[in-house]
Amino acid sequence: MTTTEPDAAQRPGPPECSIIIATMALRERADTLFRAIESVRKGNHTPLEVLVVVNGQQFDPDLVRRLCHAPLVRTIRLETASFARALEFGVRESSAPYFGFLDDDDEYLPGAVDLRVEALRSRPNAALLASNGFRQVDDQDKLALLNLAEAERDPLVSLFRENWLPSCGGMFRRSRIPEDLFHDISSHLEWTWVAFQVARRLEVAVLDEPTFRIHSFPDSQSRSSQYLLNQPPALRRILLDCTRQDARAIVRKHLAQSLYRLSNHYLDRKEYRLAWKYHLDCLLCRPEGWRYWKHAARLAGLRRSPGSRRGGIGSGGRFDAP
Repeated sequence: MTTTEPDAAQRPGPPECSIIIATMALRERADTLFRAIESVRKGNHTPLEVLVVVNGQQFDPDLVRRLCHAPLVRTIRLETASFARALEFGVRESSAPYFGFLDDDDEYLPGAVDLRVEALRSRPNAALLASNGFRQVDDQDKLALLNLAEAERDPLVSLFRENWLPSCGGMFRRSRIPEDLFHDISSHLEWTWVAFQVARRLEVAVLDEPTFRIHSFPDSQSRSSQYLLNQPPALRRILLDCTRQDARAIVRKHLAQSLYRLSNHYLDRKEYRLAWKYHLDCLLCRPEGWRYWKHAARLAGLRRSPGSRRGGIGSGGRFDAP
């Protein structure tokens, strides 16, 4: 890992807030990356820094040079690409009392940092502030979280009904965050895992005002085959640490749902052995998986069930049922 900092003259003093952007720094991401950086600065008076973690070796050298000369931006290179490790390195390298995250294709709304820091100051025992925002699809802004208020009343159960921690939605208070929170993050459903660890151990505050915009694209990770494959092991890991029975029942429901989608995915690809495998795995999630027993008839008839392409858990938003 190597670090490059801008001139000291460009940094007026110690930052009060660090915003961490993990990026592969690809040439095609340059415009959205600098849009993200600019959005962090816009409308805020809190002393801050943008900490860019260049994740892996596929970066564009010209883009990295531009980052190294950008004001209030500190650039860190992580030699081996790993999104989970990039988050951990970013947290470790930042020293500000408050920190948050932003993807390189999303943006903060003007004044977002000030709003979040002020809200956290008013809740001195809270380790994390969860805020609302917009998800932009086809140039239309839609509210990202519909039941965010529930996260303050019961953060654990509400998390598995609606993931209230999208990547750009949280602000963390360093003094309340355990050192191991970002260590050994689940390599899939990263933000669900972080929110789960916070919800079971720490206090969560809520700011039900829009502070971010997520830009959704047709080729987003949550629609990929690999994403479908990664969901079951990530949910099983959560089950290993989850002790509340009401929360476990909801997680088992989503595990069964993810296996059902995988079965339909492989049926659609005419890979029948794998389609049967994931169907049987789904049925073993009893009793939650038993609701899909009729899927066996579809498999026997080699027909794909309707609705099998619906979205899964995602990085922030509702848990959709088939």
